[in-house]
Order: sequence, then C-alpha cells, then structure tokens
Amino acid sequence: MFKKRDLLSVVRAGVDWVVCSPWRSFFVIFLLSFAIRVNQLNQIHSRYLIPDASRELGAIAIALMETGQFANPYMIPTGPTAHLPPIIPFIISMIYRWFGLTSTAGYASRLFVIANGSLLYAMLPWLSDKLGTTRHAGFIGGIAGALLIEWHGHGEYLTGMVMGFLLAAFLRRWTENSIHCSVSVC
Repeated sequence: MFKKRDLLSVVRAGVDWVVCSPWRSFFVIFLLSFAIRVNQLNQIHSRYLIPDASRELGAIAIALMETGQFANPYMIPTGPTAHLPPIIPFIISMIYRWFGLTSTAGYASRLFVIANGSLLYAMLPWLSDKLGTTRHAGFIGGIAGALLIEWHGHGEYLTGMVMGFLLAAFLRRWTENSIHCSVSVC
C-alpha cells in the first residue's frame, strides 16, 4: 500500500520524466486535450453540428462562403460589420465550401477548433520555459487547460490565448531590456 509521501514522489518522478523532454510534454498535453474534446464531440448528435447562422462565427463563415464578404455576424443582416478576428472564420468558411452546410462540415470545423485549442495548450511548457519560468509550470497550466472543457462559440478564445502569449513574451523581453539598461547605466 502506498503512503502519501510515496505517491507524491511517484507523481513527481512521472511529471519530471514527462517535462524533461519538450516534445514528450507537448504530445502528452496535446493528446489528452484532443482526446477529451473529441470524446465530448462524439456525444453530440450530428443534427446539432449542421452549420447555421445562429452564432456569430457560423454566420460570418456562411457569409464568407456565400458572398465572399466578412459580414452579417448576427441573425439580422448588417452588412460588412463583423468584428471577430478574421483568420478563424475564413478557415471555417473554407471548410464549409469543401463540405457544404452539412454535419460533416460541422464535425470538420469543430475538429479544427479542437486541434487548435489542443495545440495552444500543448505549447504552454515550451512557452513557459522561453519566458523564464520552468517547464513544470507550463506543464501544469497545459494539463489544467486540457482538462477544462468549454465549448466556445467562435475563435476569439484562440486569438485571446495567442494575444496572451504575445503579451507575456513582450513583458518578458521588456523586463530583460530594462534590467540590461539599468545594469549598463550603473
């Protein structure tokens, strides 16, 4: 029978083994996140995955597919006033063009969003290491993100995560420069 201390040392050794390789931690987090979300996706009936214009991302992607305009994000046509980041709706509209407005397109677009979210969570150990914290912190953050299941309506959360990474990188770089500047002044 394991004692509490033995169990913690086994868990710590396992985490250390996974985190010692950036690729190993990437694949563990990616596969965990992807598997959990695909399992959740398989619980949804296919009729609910047929693309429609009831949500902002779907409405913009359908407008891009049908008219080529980044427009009409709401149920009432408003013209070219959409305000989502453009990359995700464009890619989703390409999926809709390839598969039509079918449940297959719904599955493909959801898999695209799932893969991107899993990719971003899996990059956290590497990013954490590059920003000066340990890979362990990034691994814990990646695992927490992988286990957090939320069905986001559109690609804003992906853009938000990327913007957060860029902000963290900027702050890291800015503090390094200010430290170097203050050292060189002395």
